[in-house]
Amino acid sequence: MSNALAKINARVKQLQKKHPNTQRKTLQKQAGKEYKAGKLGGVKKKAAKKKAAKRKPARRVGAVRKKSPRVSSHNDGIDSKTTTIHIGSVHHHLGSAKRALIHDIGMKEARMLTLKKAADKRKLRKQIAEKKSLYRKLGK
Repeated sequence: MSNALAKINARVKQLQKKHPNTQRKTLQKQAGKEYKAGKLGGVKKKAAKKKAAKRKPARRVGAVRKKSPRVSSHNDGIDSKTTTIHIGSVHHHLGSAKRALIHDIGMKEARMLTLKKAADKRKLRKQIAEKKSLYRKLGK
């Protein structure tokens, strides 16, 4: 891209922030006029961003790690002696998975109403379709 186009496009972006409801074509014409009049300065390049190194939390030497609160001692319907899973437990997990999927589908459908761009709606429709197919795979 030539230097002139870069300057004009940079100015168009600035103008779009100031006047969001104005058409881009109009703003391009305005920026072109400013460029011809010599009002536009140089284009600044973005500085490369450096990632900060992650610091590990300090731990005392010989400190004992805590067990995760998610790990529970109860067996959730799994009989440890015979290592069989009870049918009630499976139905419970299936039901909770279905409820979670229905909730997700509902939230995404509600979000669909607020979106304006067609591309965003298309992406969301794809996600909804995936969730619905998962729900169907879980059975009735």
